[in-house]
Amino acid sequence: MAHVGRRYGDDLDARAGSPALAGVEERDRRRIAALAQGDAEGFWELVREGDDDLKWCGASPLYAFLKATAPSRGALLRYEQWNIDPASVVSFAALAFGRGEAAPPGEGGA
Repeated sequence: MAHVGRRYGDDLDARAGSPALAGVEERDRRRIAALAQGDAEGFWELVREGDDDLKWCGASPLYAFLKATAPSRGALLRYEQWNIDPASVVSFAALAFGRGEAAPPGEGGA
């Protein structure tokens, strides 16, 4: 999802899980929550914040997925940050979507 650090043109030596990346995780999780709620417009507004300075890959397909399928529920199964090199981080997540009343159990939920 997010691409942060020197490799991606940021003036930051990014380290996964560091206090400097806590804000990235918080913003990622806000976007994930909008996805899990099936809120395409809310998700897209969050992506547009700061001209997508998080450089989220997959934002357009995720928006299209929400618009095309209108899932009634989603859940975050796992979220991670990973150092792709010593000064750059990517974030990624696993989500599950479905229709019905109860969201599948997940790590931390969304």
